[in-house]
Amino acid sequence: MKTIKQIADEIGTTKQAVQKRISREPLCTSIQPYIWTENGTKYIDETGEDLIKQVYEKTVPTDKTMDKSIDNNHGEDNILYQILKAELEAKNEQLAEKDRQIERLTDTVKAQAQSINADRHNELAGTLQMQLMDGEAIKPISRWKRAWMAWKGE
Repeated sequence: MKTIKQIADEIGTTKQAVQKRISREPLCTSIQPYIWTENGTKYIDETGEDLIKQVYEKTVPTDKTMDKSIDNNHGEDNILYQILKAELEAKNEQLAEKDRQIERLTDTVKAQAQSINADRHNELAGTLQMQLMDGEAIKPISRWKRAWMAWKGE
């Protein structure tokens, strides 16, 4: 006699799976005479054990059913792979579009900075030209003197 746990270990399944199996028809009625409980533990004699093992032997997948299962899984994996690949390609295209947008914006910012710089140069040239026309002498001012004048507020 063995416990359900011992039989489950021999079959390579769980105790709960064996309990479910023996509680369903047709095994339920045919195994009843071979099961008894002592101190809360179910025991099964050799005939009951053989019946349980026969049921499990019939449901153990053969090589052909395993191959079909593997093929089906590969088919499902292949579909999943194709979906993920398509999503990845879409994301890559979105990233490439973002890169193009960033490049266009960078070019725009550079062009605006050059335009502002050119406007300032023109403004400075105009100021110098006005000073020369007015006869003002232009003296070079050192960086330190310019900082001192700025600090004083001149």
